[in-house]
Amino acid sequence: MPSLKMEDTDISKSIIILLVILTVVVSILGTWVILEEISQLQTAPVTAQDGTASGRVNIKIIEPGVPTSSSTGKVTFTVING
Repeated sequence: MPSLKMEDTDISKSIIILLVILTVVVSILGTWVILEEISQLQTAPVTAQDGTASGRVNIKIIEPGVPTSSSTGKVTFTVING
Protein backbone atom coordinates (compact mmCIF):
# COMPACT_ATOMS: atom_id res chain seq x y z
CA MET A 1 0.00 0.00 0.00
CA PRO A 2 1.58 3.35 -0.98
CA SER A 3 2.04 5.83 1.82
CA LEU A 4 0.72 9.36 1.43
CA LYS A 5 3.25 12.12 1.69
CA MET A 6 2.48 15.28 3.67
CA GLU A 7 2.66 17.34 0.47
CA ASP A 8 -0.16 15.32 -1.06
CA THR A 9 -2.64 16.09 1.72
CA ASP A 10 -1.80 19.77 2.35
CA ILE A 11 -4.27 22.46 1.37
CA SER A 12 -2.71 25.40 -0.40
CA LYS A 13 -2.41 28.71 1.41
CA SER A 14 -4.50 30.46 -1.21
CA ILE A 15 -7.44 28.08 -0.52
CA ILE A 16 -7.15 28.74 3.22
CA ILE A 17 -7.07 32.51 2.65
CA LEU A 18 -10.08 32.26 0.33
CA LEU A 19 -12.05 30.25 2.92
CA VAL A 20 -11.19 32.73 5.69
CA ILE A 21 -12.26 35.70 3.54
CA LEU A 22 -15.46 33.92 2.55
CA THR A 23 -16.21 33.16 6.22
CA VAL A 24 -15.72 36.80 7.20
CA VAL A 25 -17.94 38.04 4.34
CA VAL A 26 -20.73 35.59 5.22
CA SER A 27 -20.48 36.57 8.89
CA ILE A 28 -20.69 40.29 8.11
CA LEU A 29 -23.63 39.81 5.75
CA GLY A 30 -25.45 37.64 8.30
CA THR A 31 -24.92 40.22 11.03
CA TRP A 32 -26.16 43.01 8.75
CA VAL A 33 -29.33 41.07 7.84
CA ILE A 34 -30.09 40.31 11.50
CA LEU A 35 -29.56 43.94 12.52
CA GLU A 36 -31.88 45.11 9.73
CA GLU A 37 -34.58 42.68 10.88
CA ILE A 38 -34.22 43.81 14.50
CA SER A 39 -34.50 47.48 13.54
CA GLN A 40 -37.86 46.78 11.86
CA LEU A 41 -39.40 45.07 14.89
CA GLN A 42 -41.96 46.89 16.99
CA THR A 43 -41.98 46.61 20.74
CA ALA A 44 -44.55 44.30 22.29
CA PRO A 45 -47.48 45.81 24.20
CA VAL A 46 -46.96 46.33 27.90
CA THR A 47 -49.71 44.85 30.07
CA ALA A 48 -50.56 46.77 33.21
CA GLN A 49 -51.64 45.21 36.50
CA ASP A 50 -55.32 45.89 35.80
CA GLY A 51 -55.18 43.80 32.60
CA THR A 52 -55.06 46.69 30.15
CA ALA A 53 -52.45 46.81 27.44
CA SER A 54 -51.05 49.62 25.40
CA GLY A 55 -49.30 49.58 22.06
CA ARG A 56 -48.81 51.42 18.82
CA VAL A 57 -50.63 50.78 15.57
CA ASN A 58 -49.87 52.39 12.25
CA ILE A 59 -52.63 52.43 9.65
CA LYS A 60 -52.27 54.06 6.27
CA ILE A 61 -55.26 54.27 3.93
CA ILE A 62 -54.58 56.13 0.72
CA GLU A 63 -57.22 56.78 -1.89
CA PRO A 64 -55.97 57.02 -5.45
CA GLY A 65 -55.45 60.58 -6.64
CA VAL A 66 -56.04 62.21 -3.24
CA PRO A 67 -53.18 64.27 -1.76
CA THR A 68 -51.93 62.83 1.51
CA SER A 69 -51.20 64.48 4.83
CA SER A 70 -50.13 63.08 8.16
CA SER A 71 -51.81 63.35 11.55
CA THR A 72 -51.69 61.61 14.91
CA GLY A 73 -54.33 60.49 17.36
CA LYS A 74 -55.21 58.10 20.13
CA VAL A 75 -57.55 55.14 19.73
CA THR A 76 -58.84 52.98 22.57
CA PHE A 77 -60.20 49.46 22.02
CA THR A 78 -62.13 47.51 24.63
CA VAL A 79 -62.16 43.76 24.11
CA ILE A 80 -64.97 41.97 25.90
CA ASN A 81 -64.66 38.21 26.22
CA GLY A 82 -67.94 36.44 26.36
